[in-house]
Amino acid sequence: FVTESRCQFQEKFLDFGAVPVGIRTKEEVLHMKNILRTPSVFHIKDVHEDLHITPMMGRIPPDSKQSISCSFLSNIEKQFSTEIEVMIRGGNSIKVPIKAHAVVPQVKIIEE
Repeated sequence: FVTESRCQFQEKFLDFGAVPVGIRTKEEVLHMKNILRTPSVFHIKDVHEDLHITPMMGRIPPDSKQSISCSFLSNIEKQFSTEIEVMIRGGNSIKVPIKAHAVVPQVKIIEE
């Protein structure tokens, strides 16, 4: 018998905004809260290759939070939209949308 777990993200989404192509963003942090009085075990499912996320799995004590660090790197110009899906043992999955816009920096040389 596995006790049901319930967690939720405190943020509704994560938007990295405009990001230069080929440069990893600074880490942004999502906060996942365990809203029950039993420990929750989680793992993050199938992350897109442009994202780096840590930790990918863990345990959240009752009434506690887990910080999830995320960074983004794209080697091509594109609009990026995906979601992180977190599987909670004995419960449902939870998701949070992630967006970014990878852009080629505009460089101007001004001669004097």
